[in-house]
Amino acid sequence: MVSFIHQEVEERANEISISVDVTAVSFCFFAVRKKRGLAKGIKSAIPRVQTNNVPTRWSLAEIKSAIMGFHNSRIIGKGGSTVVYKGYVPSTGTVVVKRFDQFNEKPFTRNLFNTEFAIMTGWLNHCNLIQLQGWCYEESELVLVYEYLSNGSLYQHIHKTSVSSTTTLSWSLRLKVVLRVASVLSILHEECERQIIHRDLKTYNIMLDDEFNAKLGDFRLVEVYEHCCASKDATIPAGTIGYLAPEYVYTGVPTVKTDVYSFRVVVLEVATGKRPVDENGTMLVDWIWDLWVKKKLIEGVDSGMLCRYNVLEMERLFVRTPWMHGWMLHSIKSFQRYASGSLVRLVLEG
Repeated sequence: MVSFIHQEVEERANEISISVDVTAVSFCFFAVRKKRGLAKGIKSAIPRVQTNNVPTRWSLAEIKSAIMGFHNSRIIGKGGSTVVYKGYVPSTGTVVVKRFDQFNEKPFTRNLFNTEFAIMTGWLNHCNLIQLQGWCYEESELVLVYEYLSNGSLYQHIHKTSVSSTTTLSWSLRLKVVLRVASVLSILHEECERQIIHRDLKTYNIMLDDEFNAKLGDFRLVEVYEHCCASKDATIPAGTIGYLAPEYVYTGVPTVKTDVYSFRVVVLEVATGKRPVDENGTMLVDWIWDLWVKKKLIEGVDSGMLCRYNVLEMERLFVRTPWMHGWMLHSIKSFQRYASGSLVRLVLEG
């Protein structure tokens, strides 16, 4: 899938500099947003850092030792600006090493690194978010080290893209994942001191631990706002085709509701087993719309589950949930959607 990333290189190239001090990096990150009008009226831009969970600075030698010198055999994923490796450290165990692209324009890559680093150290210590364990900035290398989740991504399991994900996920596990992601969105949008818009919510960024508990990751593209912020600056849309809300593509303004749109696509993907955009270029939302018009929406349920699902739960999530009606009836061009807290209640209660 094609990803659109921020192109604000000239504007932001000199706004944030790498610092070995966690608080200083977080301060720089939020001070930038204060200058851009995203944190108006705040006495202090420093987020509350839980010092007992501050990630460790790793040496480049330790990083290379963990992943055999960035050996291709250790690669487990690639993004628009990063390469992800599976590594091993005797004192820690298995870890995930995210290496930021050295061939991108350096200030641009550094901004992505700073954004994710500041967000993870300053805000996001929660059991349903992938935890940052370490970092490295040495010899032009920008690296983040995360906990390893043994069951890989939700995308791998829904679409069976790896040897370890050939078994079809049961409906109970799918529902469990959806509920956890909805809860995480509510936390990011409503319960953090500042409102965090993820901007790249997709099944590839939802990881599963050994008990199939979902954890959300990849915070390179986040935007942070004050809860009372009435206006937001337009940006070049960032995210992944198929998950992007139409109004976000049109206006360039990320909101809680654009994240919720992406979540709804994730729900459809989980329920149907279909990719957001298929090999013919057909959008999942268009395919679902066609089934809706024909009153055959239930036929869209993933056949791999062999009808082994709770019909009432499926109807609640997929058919009778009010947001589905509101979304399908012109919401592809409408800006009216539920906020994430309402979404959690709808998923839980129907």
